[in-house]
Amino acid sequence: MRLTINKNSLLLAVTYIVMPGSFCFAQSRQLFSLNEDWRIFKGDFKDAKAIEFDDSNWLSVIIPHTWNTDLVQKKGDYKGTSWYRRTLKITPERAGKRLFLQCEDALTVADVYLNGKKPGQHQGGYSAFAYEITSMVNAGEDNILAARVDNADNKDIPLTDSTPQP
Repeated sequence: MRLTINKNSLLLAVTYIVMPGSFCFAQSRQLFSLNEDWRIFKGDFKDAKAIEFDDSNWLSVIIPHTWNTDLVQKKGDYKGTSWYRRTLKITPERAGKRLFLQCEDALTVADVYLNGKKPGQHQGGYSAFAYEITSMVNAGEDNILAARVDNADNKDIPLTDSTPQP
């Protein structure tokens, strides 16, 4: 089954924490889904990446998520920035292990932050990306994962399905 996504929508999809096991003849890893307990705000906030930022008034969502679901209700197509945030708990037992954040998709530009630090920026669409977050995690404490996503048309950022942007 193939999921077709409207290029004008945003999709922040399946996000995982990936922990590789110790190297032996076979390498193992554990995947933890982070699809639940997200909050979203359509618009931009200067300090939304900050740990102490208050997102309690934001809409709760589960990802994968698109912020243009209002198209079905004929309310228009939002182009621009939105923020996603959630709390991430890393148990003390995972301290010292290498941790990676893997995102399945975010259209068109995604700036990812963990505890106010930026592991990276993804440009494109319909493609997965990952960052090592080992040095940014506070094991045994709440960690704040935030993503600033901008779905504005940008002819300089190709989509991975080779569809030209308007």
